[in-house]
Amino acid sequence: MTVAALEHETRIPFGVVETSGISVIGIAEKPVQRHLINAGIYILDPAVCRLVPEGRPYDMPELIALLVAENRRVVTFLIREYWQDIGRIEDYEKAMAHARDKAT
Repeated sequence: MTVAALEHETRIPFGVVETSGISVIGIAEKPVQRHLINAGIYILDPAVCRLVPEGRPYDMPELIALLVAENRRVVTFLIREYWQDIGRIEDYEKAMAHARDKAT
């Protein structure tokens, strides 16, 4: 299975205190955290599709967790091109506006 992912940065607007119990062991002033996020695009081997149970909703994170638990190969493909989540109407409208701008 291949999971498309992209890098996402989260800027924390405060100093982050690192502790061990009540002892301060460090501080990072306004750090930036970088993570790979799921782009919701997948490539599945046909054999993987047979693992999806019939008759009930089954989310991709469940399938990924199953494959990882069974030590099956799950890899990422890093997206560097434009990507926009469309899970909310505002995001969908933003993606549509971007597509219109690129078409002209």
